[in-house]
Amino acid sequence: MDCFIGIDGGGTKTLLRAVDSQKNMLCEIVGGGTNIYSLGEEAVRINVDLLLRECLSKLPPNSIIKGICLGSAGVVGEENRKALHRMIRNIAHCDCIIVTNDAVTALYAELKGIAGISVTSGTGSICLAKDSEGNLARCGGWGHLFSDEGSAYSIALQALSRVSKAHDGRMPPTSLTEQFLSYFQTASFDEMIERIYRNHHTKKEMASLAVLVDAAASDGDPAALSILSDAAEELYQMCETTVKQLKIENAPLLVIMNGSTLLKNKMLADFFISKMKKTFPKSRIQPGGKDAAWGALYYLDEKIEVFL
Repeated sequence: MDCFIGIDGGGTKTLLRAVDSQKNMLCEIVGGGTNIYSLGEEAVRINVDLLLRECLSKLPPNSIIKGICLGSAGVVGEENRKALHRMIRNIAHCDCIIVTNDAVTALYAELKGIAGISVTSGTGSICLAKDSEGNLARCGGWGHLFSDEGSAYSIALQALSRVSKAHDGRMPPTSLTEQFLSYFQTASFDEMIERIYRNHHTKKEMASLAVLVDAAASDGDPAALSILSDAAEELYQMCETTVKQLKIENAPLLVIMNGSTLLKNKMLADFFISKMKKTFPKSRIQPGGKDAAWGALYYLDEKIEVFL
């Protein structure tokens, strides 16, 4: 039996789906993250090894893997792409392996064959647009050190900046302070900062603090509302940039919202949709309904004839 594998590789978890030539599911496995930038090559190698070996053990006897596509948040440069390609090949021994950014597979999950935009705000952020001919344009997603605008990580950093400035007297008081003090069960600003540096210094841990901004914004806190509005503006600008690059400003666009931050934070989503509708009134904006593991399989469909 011929089988095909699509992998949605996130920073904290990875979803692998194997199907036959008719897209009937053979197995589905969840494992650890595959972002080399945030986890390191050795940790990712272990996670990929565990995922693929479990998959191989669950496939029907005499199965032949005809193609594998991995979309991973860690695919930015050629070096990381080659490293992930090598990890997969060493285990699966498949000649047709595609490694690309997870924004590409998220895009293809909903937009195979049509023009549109996939904008993602989760731990990180990225935007990818596609015209009807399959040409792609990308904006953002260059990592948390100097990019990831509009993401949970960026929102948390902005919130802590507002809290520290309010503490110093450089900005008005904000209920974000109480949100952070309560969350960390600390009595003072100094104690809270010490605890953050000790326990929340990684990208994932810092991004988890963004939910505190949601709570403050729901209570009408001006600082929290401003942070979410600014995050929505960043996501909007990413979309606008990719649309202009492809010259599809006047097309009826399908805009897919992805990522837990954009999907779970109604206020952020509302701000974003409002900004998009003002510039692109013909656009249809909706949450993503299919995971990027399906997108990886659809992308493999389009590219596999190059290999076979």
